Amino acid sequence: MSENPNPSLSALHEQNQDGADWSLSSLPRQISKRQLRLLLAGCSRHLFANRKPLEREVIGALEALEQFADTGKTKAALKEAQRVLAQWRLDRVPELAALHESLEPTALGPALHSVARIIAAPDLKSLLRDLIFPFVDANAFSAEWRTPSVISLAKTMYDSRSFDAMSRLADALEQAGCQSQEVLGHCRDPKARHIRGCWVVDAILDGRWAEVGKAPKGVKKPKTLLSQVPKRCQYYIAKIMEERDGNLSFEEYFAKRWDAERFLMSRQFYTEEMFAKLFLSIAIQNPKWSSEQTRVALALRIATDQLKDVAIARRFTLDAPEQLAQGMCFVNRRSWLMGQRGFWDPGGNKLGALGAFAIRDMLLIERYYQCSPIPDGPLPDRDFTAVAVDAALHRDVDRLRTITDAMSRRRDSAWMQAKYDCFSGVAKHEPDLVAKSLSLFIESVRRLRAKDELEEAVFLEAHGLYRLCEWVSPELVSAFDANQSLPWDSGFHSWTQAHDNPVEGVDLTGVSSILHNTLVRLEPPEWWIPPETTPDEVGDARDMCAVVLLTVGERIADVVNAVQYIADTSDADANRLITITPVVIREGILRNFAIEFKRRLQLAGATAEIRLV
Repeated sequence: MSENPNPSLSALHEQNQDGADWSLSSLPRQISKRQLRLLLAGCSRHLFANRKPLEREVIGALEALEQFADTGKTKAALKEAQRVLAQWRLDRVPELAALHESLEPTALGPALHSVARIIAAPDLKSLLRDLIFPFVDANAFSAEWRTPSVISLAKTMYDSRSFDAMSRLADALEQAGCQSQEVLGHCRDPKARHIRGCWVVDAILDGRWAEVGKAPKGVKKPKTLLSQVPKRCQYYIAKIMEERDGNLSFEEYFAKRWDAERFLMSRQFYTEEMFAKLFLSIAIQNPKWSSEQTRVALALRIATDQLKDVAIARRFTLDAPEQLAQGMCFVNRRSWLMGQRGFWDPGGNKLGALGAFAIRDMLLIERYYQCSPIPDGPLPDRDFTAVAVDAALHRDVDRLRTITDAMSRRRDSAWMQAKYDCFSGVAKHEPDLVAKSLSLFIESVRRLRAKDELEEAVFLEAHGLYRLCEWVSPELVSAFDANQSLPWDSGFHSWTQAHDNPVEGVDLTGVSSILHNTLVRLEPPEWWIPPETTPDEVGDARDMCAVVLLTVGERIADVVNAVQYIADTSDADANRLITITPVVIREGILRNFAIEFKRRLQLAGATAEIRLV
């Protein structure tokens, strides 16, 4: 069959399964063999989108096809990929059969027909639109738009085959002077599908796509940010991007989740009963809230659940430090707001003020400063981190010295000891000790086997410790090397250094004015502010308190559940505690938490009181 593409294309319309009202024969005759091969590769990637994990033989075949399209090299590689695929039962998997035919180096017709039979017409139409240059004049794409930042973004997407940064490419083109609605609209179209051969990216690369991914002779190809993390972390990041809406902007991400009930009910295995239970748990803690106010609180929680993972995945996939800073800013602010209400926040920030320091969110740091307890009172029996952070936050070096003296008498893991040594360096005002212990803290996490996959990408607690030391005195971090390798993220560190407010300029009013005011301006609605205290709930919001169970009442099972939740203990221990009233259930907590815990016990039918400690 002749390789002239148009006769083959003309016949596709008749064979396409969906009978769409568009004709491939109307395509411009200048469509190239390269574009058709990239179309075949793009269609195959689309058809294999749900085949996880994708076999290395399939990946190799797709890469061979794309390389041949761009460079003409080599027919031998195509034939070898065909040979490998031919060992499979191609008659049982039409997608594999179509890919096998696509590897034919001389004739494209049979492959085009096979693809047209198995791919939906709207999908094929969308992929074709991505390939076809819409202008009559080949010079309609101005050379002035090919700025270094525009070319860099285009090369990164072409090399990675990930086109999540198309909206950022539109912004870069606008900054370069592009006003073409055709160009900008294609980049920003949320329904557009992009593959290698995208006409905008091709216009930017201007025929130099064969050079993408290649370093000059004698120069080693630089690694992408994502390639620098371990393979299991790369896999986890790719899974997050695909399964948790990592391809959406933050505005789109929030918009999808702001109607919490609709979003949750759209998820597999989620039931109305489960939603009602979640809704009731918030209503119980806040009996004075209206149904609508409870829904807003629930939406705020659901909208930011799992956002930390998404923010990290976007940072490494898009090589965009602001994605990590902004996503973590939303997570940290949500957790702080939940804490002001005394909510338990399982999906939020576990680092407290250190989380705000990690992203250098100066507005939230000031709020922590205003609301955190003034360092005083007995030291905890377990982790000293929280009291050490409070002392450093208030720049109370004397208190921090007392804490670090107690730390020195404990035996802990290497990473915990390195963290304690860092606080010792702050207390003694020794920059060299701070630098050494911070580096050991990072290195100990590198070597730690039992850790979260994403901690292999970026260790946010180390960033938080650095900024906390800097807060006490900039001189304390003067000896630290801020250009270390991952999981210390030097690019993220540089970005946060230049931005006091990570979400400055972010606008979420299109989703909800309440969401925007709460997370961007850190101004929650008036009804969110905790209620006035009752006579036995005296003291300042920063006072440390204890919750005392006085009497159990008749609903023993409900009280046991409440005690188990408040004391974070086992069912057996909760049953033991309720037999020795009056008994302290929880101590060393902020007053707002104590108020909510007391209310939970009262709702279970028990009586309780709050005492200052």
